[in-house]
Amino acid sequence: MNELPKWRFRIAVGAMAAFAAVVLVHYMVLAGQGVAERSAAPRVPHSRGPIVDRNGRILAAEVRRYDIHVRRPRDRNADIEAQRIESLAEQLAPILDMDAREVAWRIATSK
Repeated sequence: MNELPKWRFRIAVGAMAAFAAVVLVHYMVLAGQGVAERSAAPRVPHSRGPIVDRNGRILAAEVRRYDIHVRRPRDRNADIEAQRIESLAEQLAPILDMDAREVAWRIATSK
């Protein structure tokens, strides 16, 4: 079997270890710079203005929309399930500015 002399093996392993150390130090320096840059930058709130035509009429405006997901309460007893749905609907109706019966219907018909 053709074996490398021990000094060649040690040089090869040493070179690989030195290369790995240089790469690690390089990435540590880059990571440190990235943290400093991110923490120094102030947060600026942004909002888009309306899109208007040449006469100044608004064609599109920014509108906030929200999605609400409710996990339907499930129970083996249908009466208990209905009570839980009604209770949940009564709690959510003022928050959503909707009728409690409509909220209960939407929860009950959800899958």
